[in-house]
Amino acid sequence: MSSDDSDPLTQSAFRAVTQTPACSKNEIDWKIRALAISAVAIWVFVNVPPWRMFGGLSIAALVVGWSMHISSQNQIFPLTLAAACFTFVFSLIRFRTNLKMSWLWALVLALSTPFAFTATFEAAYQNLAYFVRPSIFHTPLAGEIILASWVLLGLSSFPFWKASKNFYLLLIVDAFGFGAWAIIGYPQISEQSQLLPFAIALNVVTKLTFALTFIALIYEGTKKIRARFEF
Repeated sequence: MSSDDSDPLTQSAFRAVTQTPACSKNEIDWKIRALAISAVAIWVFVNVPPWRMFGGLSIAALVVGWSMHISSQNQIFPLTLAAACFTFVFSLIRFRTNLKMSWLWALVLALSTPFAFTATFEAAYQNLAYFVRPSIFHTPLAGEIILASWVLLGLSSFPFWKASKNFYLLLIVDAFGFGAWAIIGYPQISEQSQLLPFAIALNVVTKLTFALTFIALIYEGTKKIRARFEF
């Protein structure tokens, strides 16, 4: 067994889509589609129906409205949007060119990657803030459920992830960025203080490294699976 095959994340990813040493492309496609459809169904169940706790609106409608509002007030939002779009385009190209997927399934899986990036970032950002600055941050249970549904949708592309040295390096940078942010008091870009430049810089750095973390997983994972299954 090679050093790549010994990677725990790689092994678990392949076990998720193949139960036998030799697996046909159709068998792999069926299992990946089942995973993607299940994740999308759960996301739709949580985010599309109207909820009484949100004034009878759906979460999806609230997020769209919030995004349109915050885009004109938050200088970091354009970066977040650009990073999400880049992860989508990058993933779509890898799924189409490396794995030879149909346009439909390439789009479905590629659309899940921005959710993986933004949701994991927000989960780390909001829950760390809950411990560092509980006086101004508190994510209710409903918010945690929303984040969980977005993270779950992001896991649709999990069979095509592979951990590499670049992934672990980016993971260390992610942790270091949030650690440094917490140490200096977790300043926010909405606050006017002497730490505002640090708040902006750390927000930018952690957003970019989180996006690159998922790009590294997709890049290495699509290379590995193409070599083994010859899509």
